[in-house]
Amino acid sequence: MVASFHDLAKVELNEAALYYEAESSGLGAAFLAEAERSVAAILEYPESSPIVRGSVRRRAR
Repeated sequence: MVASFHDLAKVELNEAALYYEAESSGLGAAFLAEAERSVAAILEYPESSPIVRGSVRRRAR
């Protein structure tokens, strides 16, 4: 399985990382790393997260 993201979601993710990086050095990279870990977990266990609406799932912590 491969993750895909809408172009606007990619822009929003990168803008958030830039914001966090401006707030604190290294925070933007940490944010992106956590996003990557979340995507990897979803791809590995796609049905492990609870359904929040329709077929949309949210990663459980």
